[in-house]
Amino acid sequence: MDRESFGIAVLIVKFLRNQSDGAEDRQLQQWCEKHRLHQEMMESFKDAQGVEKDIRFLSSIDADAAWLKLQERSREKTFKINIRLVASIALTLCIAISIYFYFSPFVQKQNDTGIIADKTKQYKNDVLPGTNQAKLFLANGDVFPLGEEERSYQYDNVVLEDRNGEVVYSSSPRYTSFANKVHSLTVPKSGTYRIVLEDGTKVWVNAFSSIEFPVQFGENERRVAVSGEAFFEVAKDADRPFKVAYKGSLITALGTSFNVNTYNDKLVTTLTEGAIKVNAVGTEKMLSPGQTAEVKEQMLSIKDIGIEKATAWKKGYFYFDGEDASQIMEEIARWYDLQVTYGPGIRNKKYRGGIKRSATLAEVCEMLTLISDMKFEIDGRNLYVKETD
Repeated sequence: MDRESFGIAVLIVKFLRNQSDGAEDRQLQQWCEKHRLHQEMMESFKDAQGVEKDIRFLSSIDADAAWLKLQERSREKTFKINIRLVASIALTLCIAISIYFYFSPFVQKQNDTGIIADKTKQYKNDVLPGTNQAKLFLANGDVFPLGEEERSYQYDNVVLEDRNGEVVYSSSPRYTSFANKVHSLTVPKSGTYRIVLEDGTKVWVNAFSSIEFPVQFGENERRVAVSGEAFFEVAKDADRPFKVAYKGSLITALGTSFNVNTYNDKLVTTLTEGAIKVNAVGTEKMLSPGQTAEVKEQMLSIKDIGIEKATAWKKGYFYFDGEDASQIMEEIARWYDLQVTYGPGIRNKKYRGGIKRSATLAEVCEMLTLISDMKFEIDGRNLYVKETD
């Protein structure tokens, strides 16, 4: 635990309880004068709901990326936030809250729709982030809802274990007839899920996505089909290559990790480890780690753009690297299940940055408003995006 942060937290608590002496008040005043954020956070601490908002807002900033900046390329402006300063303030406030509100924590009430009251007091309401949720469609027509609870299902000689956001397939012995029985996992908007296939391959499935797969793979290959976005960690099996199909394209791997994105009616696959082969439009290309293959309008292209963007969602954050506002909002809309309406002149402006997906919608909007020229209105699950006046 940071000693200075703990000391300041104690001073804050004593000040709010009118238990501090003159020396302690002066020490706290000096801390507030070091940076305007210290003073602003100190003022907001006097309101329990304001405190929770600040902590959740600060925690939504992506520290893993080591920076937080959004760049509007059309104006060639860069905005920066001192991550160490933000982290220090967040730690101080977290410690103070745990001391001051230990016996009377503030609890946010919510309903089953995921729409809650807005604690930032800037919008009509707030929307909670996505959760672990999916539906599993079996070959016999049965449908199993998957979610946060742990449960198991029996299907012929196959056992399905649903383990808090992950469904695991296991079967023994091998039944060749199972290769003809196809199941599908469908994840709605505002959802995500992970599946472990019978060969041990792990698949993370993003919001508004699906994967079709046989209950057991055949003797010569392991083939699945995807729609939306999924990340694969393929179990090694030199005798049975792993294949991912999307329309007329095919990705082939043995034991490797890669991301597949088909959201905008195009195939984009990024290799993070190992090697994959992409077959599309009569062309075959091999990828090395960090490379991305894109199939669009009967063209196959290879780019070296790194893995950060492709793997961010799996790691729990949004990552924008020069995307325009409409692309950013499409990703946010899938995660919060929104309808987005744009004001004039905002759709094509480009931004960069990282935000944790655990933040509420209002917190995401507040941060984007702080460091860009966008402003927002939230009404139920409708999001209105405009340019700042």
